[in-house]
Amino acid sequence: MLLRFIPQATLDAWMDQGKVDVQSDRIVEVATRQEFAMREAVHFIKVESGADTPGWTHKVKAVEDVRAQGAEHYMSSVILGETVFVVEPGWLAEDPDLIDAASTVRVGSKKSEGKNPEADALAQLLLDKLS
Repeated sequence: MLLRFIPQATLDAWMDQGKVDVQSDRIVEVATRQEFAMREAVHFIKVESGADTPGWTHKVKAVEDVRAQGAEHYMSSVILGETVFVVEPGWLAEDPDLIDAASTVRVGSKKSEGKNPEADALAQLLLDKLS
């Protein structure tokens, strides 16, 4: 399954511009009515304090997976035991059309283009779907 991380700020901007609509657990592109399944996620930016024992820094995780590991998520922070992470809230959207895009990020994969693979994937989604 191909997943894209969409930061909450980006989703808000798309909704303000009338490009997408959110319906329950789906993002709907207004122009084509194409739907993308989504679930709440966070992008782990850095460790604020403690040690990154689970290796989450620079990764994207679904919030339900973070909670299943015993962590607590609140706004731009995740706390796991004695470790505090700074996170970017957002959404994982399933993109069924893009199978072999160069800038695609498979969540959990180490392969990426550029310095910020999530931004690369988001930019590609913008170009492909919302242009």
